[in-house]
Amino acid sequence: MTGRVRLLEGDLLAPIPEPVDVLLANLPYVGQLEQSEMTRDVLDYEPHLALFSGPHGLDLLERLCREVATSGTLKSGGVMLLEIGYQQGVPITKMLQQFWPQASVDCQKDYAGWDRLLRISLS
Repeated sequence: MTGRVRLLEGDLLAPIPEPVDVLLANLPYVGQLEQSEMTRDVLDYEPHLALFSGPHGLDLLERLCREVATSGTLKSGGVMLLEIGYQQGVPITKMLQQFWPQASVDCQKDYAGWDRLLRISLS
């Protein structure tokens, strides 16, 4: 079992040396336009670099998906899991369908009933 899981640090796909079966990402997904709606304890505690990704929170998610689609980093039959913002299920699913028309995309809800996890399965 040793060596089956490796944690790599770097800019999105940069440190990944070969195609993988599973990609997990918890990227910043809060839109800068949502900043006024956030509580002070989050804004004062969390680094903004870890929270915000463009006006609608989609910049890094889109960049990652584009890189995965064009790089071959995710093997055929592989799975990518992405944590998303509660209003991002529909726009990200549409974007993913452009990158991978053949992929199965499933949006799962959190305990509050909000879209929170995208599961992309490549066939």
